[in-house]
Amino acid sequence: MKFKLLLLFLLCTYRMLSAQYPEFSQFFANPLYLNPAMAGTSEKSENAAGRASLNYRLKWPTLSGGFRTSCASWDQGYDKLHGGIGVQYVNEITPNNILSKNEIHGIYSFRFQFGDSSKNIFYSGIQVSASNWNWEYLQYNSNNPSKNPPIPVKEFILVPNTSIGFLMCYPKFNFGAAIHNLFEPSVSITYPEIIIDRKYTLHWGYQFQLLHAKWDIQPQACYIKQGKSSQLQFGGIFNYKFLQGGIWMRQVFQVNHELDAAIFHVGIQNNNYRILYSYDKQISDGIISKYVSHEVSLAYRWKTKQKKYRGNNLIF
Repeated sequence: MKFKLLLLFLLCTYRMLSAQYPEFSQFFANPLYLNPAMAGTSEKSENAAGRASLNYRLKWPTLSGGFRTSCASWDQGYDKLHGGIGVQYVNEITPNNILSKNEIHGIYSFRFQFGDSSKNIFYSGIQVSASNWNWEYLQYNSNNPSKNPPIPVKEFILVPNTSIGFLMCYPKFNFGAAIHNLFEPSVSITYPEIIIDRKYTLHWGYQFQLLHAKWDIQPQACYIKQGKSSQLQFGGIFNYKFLQGGIWMRQVFQVNHELDAAIFHVGIQNNNYRILYSYDKQISDGIISKYVSHEVSLAYRWKTKQKKYRGNNLIF
């Protein structure tokens, strides 16, 4: 009974707060999802690079299969466009496949140099999106519908959307900001209608090296606010030769400002590809404290004939 009540609570929360988009613990490994200004920012050797990425997050798998989010991305910089373009597909599925959503994003980022250094680059990006929401499995199935009539829903909703962002790159430091759901589109699935709240994102990273450049350390943080929900993830990435590890903490601010989860990631990376796995452990008190999440990301980049602009290693 407790399990059914928990599942019902989570699904109702998802419906009522549909503005709360899923977030990736490996935010740094999903650049187009994080900020549209990051399209075309990958580099390889002395040239700009094309980049393809796959990301998969499984949140609370013991809860009837969990919340599953998948991303597939491609982006590349082009000199003639003075920036980069990218495309991303996102799929979300809730426990028992009750709700599902598919999104496609088209992205363009414009870049220019600023300051005294040729490696100081400013990117501004815009993203246009379309998503379909499939809620048909929310229809109530009962042998006695007169006592429990179904909730009026639409089985298929097409939602246009727009997002913007900017990114400032220095030789050892990055800072970016993004606003998703810029015009707060309506999702008219139930009555009253649901509005997708704007999502505000701030992220930064710094790079320094130790022991004659054998260790590359990158402290990073990402703050996200959407509606009444806000969170801060902070920690660092540690690179040694082809090995990578990371330790993170996530804090939520809407409930007692408590630490929500500890996150650990491991993986391998070279000049061509990166493979990462992360494990989230809920450390907050309450009914969800026993749940964990898993995340996997794959990225591959290839050399192009386009010029290299950015000068740090904070972005793969």
